[in-house]
Amino acid sequence: MYYIYILLGGEHDSKPRSKKLLKLVQKNNQFSPYSVICAGFTSFNTHRAKGESEEMSEYLQKKGIPKENIILENRSLDTLGNLVFSYPIVSHKILQTHDEVKIVLITEGFHMARAKSVFKRLFHPLESSRVKFEFAKANTMGLSSFFWKRSAKVIFGRLNNFVFPKNAISNLEKNSLQVTKKYVLNFVIMDAIFADIKRFHLKNFSDFKDYMFALPVYNEKYNASDEMKHKIKQSLYYNLIKIRLSK
Repeated sequence: MYYIYILLGGEHDSKPRSKKLLKLVQKNNQFSPYSVICAGFTSFNTHRAKGESEEMSEYLQKKGIPKENIILENRSLDTLGNLVFSYPIVSHKILQTHDEVKIVLITEGFHMARAKSVFKRLFHPLESSRVKFEFAKANTMGLSSFFWKRSAKVIFGRLNNFVFPKNAISNLEKNSLQVTKKYVLNFVIMDAIFADIKRFHLKNFSDFKDYMFALPVYNEKYNASDEMKHKIKQSLYYNLIKIRLSK
């Protein structure tokens, strides 16, 4: 079995996606070959000095992942781009081996449902009796659901006994707000993309690439079809990006 791990960009400083990858490699790849695609340059911050994929690669190498096993996807600006630019890399890797292939998508739990849906729409032509998909959830913000349940139980148990652990409540509130903000932003962005998938009838890699190349910032470097350039202003995601860039 040959494993291809796709590590989506935009992870939290606590490295939940990278840590999940390390666990999977330890479990699956003592004897099985593998490649890791570190996806993402930045989240529409084109002035960033070092890309997210490069930072992930450096972290993974420090943790023992050989440099030759890592592939940098350093052109994308969002989850959609992570997947679109990873597609030809994955396709090429599949052609290079006669082994069975498992493509593993890695992201946090709150991000997985929507990322998985876009992934399956885009990558479905690659799936076969030889090529399978797997979806690996990292802990949200580096904290497992068990941690959140246990913390809440301890805090509210103390509150019931009139003990007020201010630091514990403050930390939990801070982390909860971070998670909630990422949840809401992710849901809005991905729902806008889903609406566009239906609006523009995106069915394959060429369709997705043409759509993405017409989006703001991408369209400064890549060329979309004239038809998509004409239609793209009807896009919900196009307008969300324009609003974000204007701030």
